[in-house]
Parts: sequence; C-alpha cells; structure tokens
Amino acid sequence: MPPSERSKKRKGNQGVTDNPHPGNNNGRRPNTRATTDSGTAPPAPPRLPPQKLSLKSLQQQLNDLQKITTRLADKLDADNVPHTSAVSTTVTTTVSSTGLLGVLPAGSPSVTSAANQGLLQQVTSTLTATTSSTIPIYSTNSVFGLQPPALLPTRTDGLGATLASSIMSTGISSYADRHVSTEVPSYESVSNAHSTISTAEQLNHDVNKLLFCSLAPATVTAYRLAWQHFRRFTLSVHGQLLVHLPIPEMLIGQFATFLHQEGFAPSSITSKLSAISFMHKLHNLPDPTSTFLIRKLVHSIQKHHVPDSRLPITPTILQKLSDIVPHIVNRDYDQCLFEAMFLFMYYSFARLGEVTITNTSQHTLNLDDITAVPDQSGATSYIKVQFKTYKHSKTSTPATLSMIAQPGCKYCPVSSLERFLLRRGGKSGCLFTSSNGSPVSSDHFTKVLKACVVQANLDPHKYTSHSFRIGAATQAAIQGVPDDTIQRLGRWSSDAFKKYIRI
Repeated sequence: MPPSERSKKRKGNQGVTDNPHPGNNNGRRPNTRATTDSGTAPPAPPRLPPQKLSLKSLQQQLNDLQKITTRLADKLDADNVPHTSAVSTTVTTTVSSTGLLGVLPAGSPSVTSAANQGLLQQVTSTLTATTSSTIPIYSTNSVFGLQPPALLPTRTDGLGATLASSIMSTGISSYADRHVSTEVPSYESVSNAHSTISTAEQLNHDVNKLLFCSLAPATVTAYRLAWQHFRRFTLSVHGQLLVHLPIPEMLIGQFATFLHQEGFAPSSITSKLSAISFMHKLHNLPDPTSTFLIRKLVHSIQKHHVPDSRLPITPTILQKLSDIVPHIVNRDYDQCLFEAMFLFMYYSFARLGEVTITNTSQHTLNLDDITAVPDQSGATSYIKVQFKTYKHSKTSTPATLSMIAQPGCKYCPVSSLERFLLRRGGKSGCLFTSSNGSPVSSDHFTKVLKACVVQANLDPHKYTSHSFRIGAATQAAIQGVPDDTIQRLGRWSSDAFKKYIRI
C-alpha cells in the first residue's frame, strides 16, 4: 500500500483500539456525555427547585393513605382470611427532592390518582396473605388522639391461653373448668410422629396448667374484677366496649382518673392497673401502664387522695349496736344471727367476705372451721377459728385464731355464737346462714348494719362493716399488743395493718 493511502487509513481509524472502552486505555469508563462538532459538551438543563409541601397538603396525603389502607383492610375482612398470623408489612421510604416517596405533593389528585394507585400496589405486594388485624397506620380520627385503629379481639389460643381466658371471663376460676388448647404445629414427617405429637400436646397442656397456677386464685379473681370495672367504664363513658389489646395510654389515664373520682383508694387503682399490665405482658405487648404519663398520674392521685374516713367500732359502740339489733329485726333467729355476727367480726378481726357471701366469695367460713374447746368443767373455754384461706394468703397453711370465753358477760362472743349455733343446727355449709338455710349475703348484712348505725345516731358513711376490723386493731394497740401479733391476728400480709390503728 502506498504511503499516502496508509496515512489516510491511519487518520480514518484514529481512536480505534483493541481496548473495549474506546478513548480510555486505562480501563476507565468512557465519557458518554454527548459532544458537538466542536468537541465541547452542551450545558445541562436547569434542575427544577423542589416543590414545597404545606401542612395542609401533607394532611391530605395522609388522609389519602388512610383511605387506601382502610380499603385494604375491608378487602381482607371480606375475603375471610384465616386468622393465623399477624400483619407483616414492609414500607420503604426513600428521600427524594420532593420529600418521601409515596407522599404526594400539594394539589395532588384524589385516592384514584396514578401515584396513589402505585402506592396501593406497593403496599398490597408487601402484605402477608394471612392476617389477624388491620394495617397499623395511625389515624387522627380517634377520640384518644393519634392512635392506631382498633384491633380485632385478642387471640387467646396458645401458651397462656387458659390464664388469659380465666381473667377475661366473667366467673370461671377453676383450672379444671377451663378448656385448654392442646394443638401443636406439624413441622416435618418423622417415624414416630404420633408419639411425638402426643407428647407435645401433653406438654402444651401442662404449660398452660402451670401458667394458670402461677397466680393465686385471689389474684385471678382480683384481675377479673378489674377488667369488669374497665368494661363498665368504657360502656358508661364511651358507649362501647373498648377492651381490645393494646389499650391506648389515654384510655388508661381516663380509667385511673375515673376510679379516683369514684372514691377508690390509690392502692385499689394500682391493683386494677396491674391487671391491665399483666394482660399486656401475657400477650408480649408493651405495658401501657408503665409509661411516664401514667406513672405521674398515679403519683398525683396518691398525693390528692383523701384519707380513709371510716371510724373504728369501739367496745362501747359494739355493745350499743348489739342492743339495737332486736329493734331492727323481728324474728328471734335473726336477732341471734346478727348479734353473733357483730361480736364475731369484732373479736376475730373478720373481713366481710369471711362471714358473708359476696360476688367473689372464696374465703367464707364454714361450720367445720369452728371448734369449741371445753375446760375441765365441760364449759366452753374458747372457740378456735380456722381461716383455711383468706385475702393475700399465699400458702396452704391456715391461720388460726382463738376467741376466749367471758363468763357472765352479756357481750361474750363465745356464748353469743353458741346461742346462734343452737338455732342454726349442725347442717354443713357456711357458718352464718339465714333461717331458710341460705348463706347471709353481704348486701343483707350491710343493710342491717346500716340500720343499726343510724338507730345509734352514728354516721353510716363512717361506720361500715370494715369498722369492726378497724376497731379490733385499734383496741389491740391500745391494750399494748405487739405489732407483729396484731398483724398475725388480722391476717395482714404487710404493714398495711398500721393504717387500721386509729389512736
């Protein structure tokens, strides 16, 4: 080839090499920017400034998003998907020049816009097919402020189901009366599958039984009563039953304030909040009663609590009430009954639930809990009272108390009880029964006591059934009985007995 042609060919192939990236012999990425005939790049188009988002536009976008999630929830409910697992959602937010992707700019169309339809498709694609609640998008429509929508009723099958069902029920407290879920999941096929599943079912049954027995029956009853109070509160204040977990913090605060206004003591309010706390912990949910707001609220309730205004029934008042009984009840049987009950409650430090039937009776004394011990002459020296169970009892060891006879005394508790037992007869059952054999109810006793207090020109708001117990503790302290003995006689589990001593 002539030299002139070789020179032209070199000029025509200038820049063509074996390098896969032309114009870059060092392996770097080529400059792909468009060039002009002069070899210089054109200026880049100006970038539009980000569109400003106003509070109103953001609110509209949130409302659009809420409508989308509501439609999804309605669709899920309509499909009747089995409730086997919780919602699993993955929301990815990417920062761009206009804010968060998925949040439309101001002046955007309604829910049917293309952008929102894309968001709907994105949320739908990340939603698990099996669900048990609505999507946890926060709503501003709640009366409690910014709160998630109401969840479906809490599932109680699985571990802890028996205990949770017992607390949330209205009357069953015995483990034997509860249905226990023994279903276990199947993971893979094994040679001894039948024996393995049977063992797993039995273990699941035993787990529920042990969890149920982790609380004392009295605690289960107290927690159940607390939830009954909470149900009545939501119905009376909000007109609907709001017991789905988790309970909003604002509703907890309203409940505590409501109890305070109803005259409940701070200790009682704390006990009821403990029931709500326990149920959340049982379901692995955050405890709404331990927040800073609720703790400060309870502290304020304790500071502003009016001290107990109940007064002690002194020996003089006790004698006066005993003398008034025949003027309140007519039949001889009832006169012996209530005179014996008044004296017995005072000398045995008895609680109302230990001598009468209440809505939660568990500690009512029976006839076989009373034993008369004679002296050498055959007369009753003292009566031994055995409290097999009592409030806050944590062991199976009963508490025993002896009432000493006071021969020749008109107001002797031993002789008064013996006179009543002669009329009652030896039929087994509750210690104090009406003439027809039915146990004395707490309402009946309270009504008779109130009539006697009014007849004695005393304030019925300050002298109640608990005044017998207050009076017994006060009189024992006046007589110099040691504190530990008073605590043991009154079956107190803590220093709470000191609040009963009014000196």
